[in-house]
Parts: sequence; structure tokens; C-alpha cells
Amino acid sequence: MGLLDYIGDILRERQVAKTNIQRRGITFYKPSQIGGFVESDITGMKVVCSGDSEDLRSEVIVSLCVSAANAGLPAIVLHQGDAALKSQFGKVFGGSGIYTELGPGAGYFDPLYGMQPSRISRLMVDTAPEKYGLTCDGQAYIDVLTGFLAAKGRMITLKGLCSCPHARLPALISSGAGAVPLPPSIMRDLQTSLAQGQKEAHKVRAYLSELCDECIPLLPPDKSAYAGCESIFSAAGQKKVLSLDIISDGNSLLLKILAEQLQTLIRRRMPFFLILDNIGIREENGMKGLCLQQAGDFGCALAGDDVYALCGGNEKLFGTILGSSGKWFVFHHSSGLSAEKWSGAFSSYRKIDTTVNIGKNHTGGWGFGLQPGSPSHGFLNWNSQNGTHQGYAYANKDEAVIRGEEIRGLDRRSGYIYTAAERETAYVETFLPQ
Repeated sequence: MGLLDYIGDILRERQVAKTNIQRRGITFYKPSQIGGFVESDITGMKVVCSGDSEDLRSEVIVSLCVSAANAGLPAIVLHQGDAALKSQFGKVFGGSGIYTELGPGAGYFDPLYGMQPSRISRLMVDTAPEKYGLTCDGQAYIDVLTGFLAAKGRMITLKGLCSCPHARLPALISSGAGAVPLPPSIMRDLQTSLAQGQKEAHKVRAYLSELCDECIPLLPPDKSAYAGCESIFSAAGQKKVLSLDIISDGNSLLLKILAEQLQTLIRRRMPFFLILDNIGIREENGMKGLCLQQAGDFGCALAGDDVYALCGGNEKLFGTILGSSGKWFVFHHSSGLSAEKWSGAFSSYRKIDTTVNIGKNHTGGWGFGLQPGSPSHGFLNWNSQNGTHQGYAYANKDEAVIRGEEIRGLDRRSGYIYTAAERETAYVETFLPQ
């Protein structure tokens, strides 16, 4: 190869590499803060944040809450003991009246607090698992419990319903005993409902007992502690940022009640932003229906160590959630399977693949003639040359925009961001602390 051939090869390789970079379409950003990638208006937006970098995931969640607060949107965050998230909330919202934290070591929460009696019975029947089989009869019995407490002027709480002396309830209603006697009309209504609902009283008691067991770490210890109790509805009405530690995503009854309350806000067309942090997306806990909900002013973010795993490995559900989302934050993943699923989500591009063929050639031959400096005839090797040549073959092949091993190899403060509106896939080598 001559010098010109060598220079030509270098230029050719550079042009191919440049074309491949353009086709791959990744934007490389200088060190940046995550907040710079969160839109100022997230009303109705869907976001997915996946990766086992707790700090980065917390920064995404809190940045979404800041955006919601600035836009006048209530933000409701459900998580299970995320210490990194609590710390990040403290840094950003510490001392702010707009932020409320509920859970062990923080504020109290009762899923029935502040609800109308008739709404409580409907809620319990709608969220009861099939094993309880609550019907309109069960609803009638719950109406008796809540109606009796309301008529007595007492606060309706989960603990109160659980501790109700069910066996003595008929006698209490009939006698109207107590400092505040029941009006005859209310007594008759309660007795009628009790006669209808008595057959499912045992189911209601079992349901209340299970729900109370799930909520014990959250419930106020006494009536006086209810003064600072918060609810989903009050937080949304005051446009707060509410962070609720649900203890465990195994608390299916609690989650289903929360899901139904959030669906009520959606039906009322109340704008709000929901964030689920490391909570399984399942039918039985109501979270699947929320994540798939399409409503103009309802926005939702699904975050976790591994969103594909949170979807139960359901490829269709995973694809549907990603397809309806306007932004993805993807950080380090330990699971090779999940990394490959994310690689597939980022799709592929047509990469130019170059094949180099190297060959040798020989030119010349033997001739008969006078050999210089010799008086006699002999064989003379004339015009004999050896050389090499290179040939190039080009082909387009599908290549992942982001390979699974690249996702698995991410540093703890690096990641990829996809923005659907701009169809931009970005890479940030270092996210600066917020």
C-alpha cells in the first residue's frame, strides 16, 4: 500500500464512523443536573424512571414534584420506605408548608379519614377481594356501622370500625343507648339495613381486620392525633406534595383503596400528578389500572429499581406503559434480561458495516535473452513484482441504538434519557448532584 492508499483508508473509516454516529442519533450532554431534563409543565404527562441508582431516581421524583408544585398541581407519591427519597425531599422541601410526609416516623394516615359514610361503604365493596365476596348486603352492613357512628356524632375511623362491638350492635341500635339517643327515624333505617346486611357481617369484620393489620403502622394512636391526619382528598384539594410510605407493596387492600380514591379524583377531573416508587404494577392492587389511565389532566410517573420487573415481566404491559410515556430515564440495571428489554425499547438503527478484503498479486515472467555482462545466452527474470491490494465491501445491518451491556455498564451517576416529543435519545456521563 502506498501513502495515498493509507490516507484514503483513514478518510474512508472516518466518514463511515461519522455516518454511523449520525444514524445512531444519540445526543451527548456535558455534566448536568437531572432537573434540567424535567419539563416545566408536566400536566397530563407520563414518565418512566428505571434503574438501581437510588440517588438519581430520587432526584427525578423530587424534580417532578417541584415541577408539579410550580405549575399548581398536587403531587402524590406512594413508596415503600425509600430512605433516599425521604432525604431528597427533606433537602428540597424541608420546612415548606406545601410538602407533607406520612408514614412511620412522620405524619399519620387513615385511608377512611374524612370520607362520607355512604362513600366508605361503596369504597369497601368495590375494593374487597373475591375471597370476601361482598355484595349490596355487605354494603348495607357497613352503612349500619358508619351510620350509627355518625348519628352518635363520633368520628368514623378505621380503628373505630374494627373495634366496633359487632355482636352487641343490634341491641345498641334498638335501645338507642348512650348519651346521645338516636332519633326514631334513624333507628328504623339502621334496623332495616342491619336486617339486610347481617348475613355478610362476618365478611365485613374479616375485611376490616385485614385492612387494619396492613395500616397499623400508619394509623393515629388516639383520637387527638387525628387533628394532624392527612388524606388523599385534602392533600389534592390543597395542591400539596404528599409523600406516603405504604410500608410494603404487599399491602394490597391499602393500595387498592388508594387506587380507588385516586380514580375518584380522576373522575372528578381534578388535575394531579401521581408517582409510584418501587410498587408492583398489578391488577389486584389497582396500580395497573392507574398506570394505564388516560385522562387529560392526570399525569403519572412509574419509578423503580427495575420497571420491567415491576410489570411482572409482562412484555405487553411494559411496552404499553413505555409507548404512552413522554419521557424515560434509564440508569444502571443489574439484570441482563431487563437491560435487553430496555435496549429493545430504544430500538435500532441502520449501521454501516465495513468488510475489508486483503489480497496479494504477482506480475512478471521468465524470458529468454542475453544476460547483461555475459557473452552467452541464458534465462533472464524480467518485470517480476509482488504486491497487495485492499477491497472494501459495505452493508447496512440493524444495530441496537443502546446495547444491553451499555445499560448494565452505566456508572452510578450516568444514564440515558429519551424524550418522545423531540424523539431525542440523550446520554449524560455525569449527573451533577442537585
